[in-house]
Amino acid sequence: MRASRTRRALAAAAAALLLVSLFAGPATAVPSNGPGEHSWIVTLKPGVDSRDRGPGLATEAGGRIGLVYRKAINGFQFFGSDAAAAALQHNPNVQAVAADHPVFLTETLPNGIKRIGAYVPATPGGAYQNGYRGAGARIAIIDTGIDLTHPDLAASIDLASGKNCVDSSLPPDDGYGHGTHVAGSAAAPLNGVGVVGVAPEATLVPIKVFDDAGNSSEALVLCGLEQVISLNTDADPANDIDVASMSFGESRTWGDCATDALHGAICRAAATGMVLVGGAGNSTTDAGSFVPAAFPEVISVSALADFDGKPGGLAGCGLVPDLFAIECDDTLAFFSNYGPSVDVIAPGVAVYSDWKDGGYNTISGTSMATPHVSGVAALMKAVNPSLTGADVLALLRQTGECPDGSRADADGVPGCSGQGLWTDDPDGIAEPLVNALNAASAAAGVPPPPPQVPAAPALASVSGDGQVSLSWNAPSNGGSTVSGYVLYRGTVSGGATDFATLGPVLSYTDSSVINGTTYYYQVAAVNSVGTGSRSNEVAATPVPAPTPTPSPTPLPWDVAPQGDWVGNYGVDGYALLGWNSTTDQMVMPNASLVLDQGSRFRWSSTTTSLRALEDQTQTTRRASQWYHTTSLRLHLTFPAAYSGTLHLYALDWDSSTRREIVYVDDGSGQRSLNLNSSFNAGAWIHFPINVSAGGTVTIRIDRTAGANATLSGLFLGGA
Repeated sequence: MRASRTRRALAAAAAALLLVSLFAGPATAVPSNGPGEHSWIVTLKPGVDSRDRGPGLATEAGGRIGLVYRKAINGFQFFGSDAAAAALQHNPNVQAVAADHPVFLTETLPNGIKRIGAYVPATPGGAYQNGYRGAGARIAIIDTGIDLTHPDLAASIDLASGKNCVDSSLPPDDGYGHGTHVAGSAAAPLNGVGVVGVAPEATLVPIKVFDDAGNSSEALVLCGLEQVISLNTDADPANDIDVASMSFGESRTWGDCATDALHGAICRAAATGMVLVGGAGNSTTDAGSFVPAAFPEVISVSALADFDGKPGGLAGCGLVPDLFAIECDDTLAFFSNYGPSVDVIAPGVAVYSDWKDGGYNTISGTSMATPHVSGVAALMKAVNPSLTGADVLALLRQTGECPDGSRADADGVPGCSGQGLWTDDPDGIAEPLVNALNAASAAAGVPPPPPQVPAAPALASVSGDGQVSLSWNAPSNGGSTVSGYVLYRGTVSGGATDFATLGPVLSYTDSSVINGTTYYYQVAAVNSVGTGSRSNEVAATPVPAPTPTPSPTPLPWDVAPQGDWVGNYGVDGYALLGWNSTTDQMVMPNASLVLDQGSRFRWSSTTTSLRALEDQTQTTRRASQWYHTTSLRLHLTFPAAYSGTLHLYALDWDSSTRREIVYVDDGSGQRSLNLNSSFNAGAWIHFPINVSAGGTVTIRIDRTAGANATLSGLFLGGA
């Protein structure tokens, strides 16, 4: 019986997992360049000089000589027909004539690649053996980057299309390992090095959204999605992304494309034609809240344990060292999330693949299952670029393998209902195990669907003084380019009528409105087939602009000395905010510092950029912050009287669009500085303070534009 979840969590003897190699082909002579010629290996009898006698022997037999050997063997390579080789065999100077056999560089074939039918050496072979190799398809690895010089991957990487969202001044290299592992499973080439991936002739595009300690945020993920959407909407179709592989996520409540920023970006990415694939998560819980995989535009992947590359559970159970738990062959991984939001399953336990620093590693997770599906999607897009994400998912659910070993559509219905259950799957819903050969074959035979009207956009509105600003996403075009949009407006919910006919734009400002009146809007896309469904309805009530608050009197702010504070500021104390991601580096003998409203975040654990603050020893630089989405608040309390200068360092590390106003009050009245232009290079702000014993200095930073209000360092005294 299958080991229980409790028993699998106990330590046990390590199970040996065999690494399968790719071997030589059938024993037939290698064809040569001449018609009817083959290559043969001729061994001469002792005493017969291969260099002197070889050319004549080859000519006499009706062929020609190739390579000559004197050390390895006494003989030569012979090019000739089967009859010529037979004649040469009968020459008294010849000891043997053997067919020349093709040989292949040896590299590891991971079990998962074989299990899903991507590369199967035996007849009839897998997707690779049947010509489905992913040539022309491009996979964006949105992850920790990729080891750009890895001997198994470097030749497959399109660095020019990649992006480092953690530090835009650096290439998207992987100092963590996760993204390199994912890239290897998805598309490591058959090159005699390392491993072979699902789509070995596809191109890899590295999008780094996690730092080298494995930290990230939705802001960085949005940067990655921004990059792939930009590639698919620029004027160069050659750099388009076919598949975005996302082995990450978070559990939270989520909204639709118009109300949830991450979901909106996913919707816009899907509308460009790329297939999005995400891991369902590793928390042994319902996957419905794990985003982005739970979004309906993303193919959600759970993890299967497979130890032999074959169906049937024949490899039994054993300890998985990286999990320190017992797993059993062909069962749902004990850590995998589950539920109706999961679409397919793929190998995700003890997966061997490439790793950082040119190495290799065996790890587990739905992160490892995801690139198997991403690679299959690339095989499908390579043979049928017109496929949408929905098309790819439909074919995966038709062509996959069910727990009872049957093809998912064997009963005429996609999916595995009634065709067995994966052991240890608590939801009773059997997801199909993707099959690369079946899916690619089906994709190649699917004609492009006839064009349809576009899908409905997602509409949003912002009310202003005498105007309403509307914006919407570019929906799926239905197979025909969107030529424009129809805007509908009314003053009663559900009663919007034709208001404006627009070109292929994604925003509109309605200035023909009356303040205080509520308007209801919808928008629909138009292509050569017709007008699509209307969007969601939004309500907007324009109102007069509030009386402006007098602009704060600006104080001067400096860029220099950027992060080089040692020797300039902080002689009476300093705080490097968010330095350790969840804690700060602080020496504050004259005051206590408290974060009243905000959070900590570290963009970069190590960098050489002068914009980043240095530590006291001047040996390490890090980009980190305290931040809040609207208003960052903190205060200093001084046990004894203090008079000096408060120096604040703000840094817009990952963009140039943040704007904020800094307020400081030492009890004598509030002063402020408006950072109303880019502080991507850093901004030093200086406030003289004079505080009596027990006094407090309050600091408030209000966001006026960009991602959030931010502060990287606080220093007392100096300069």
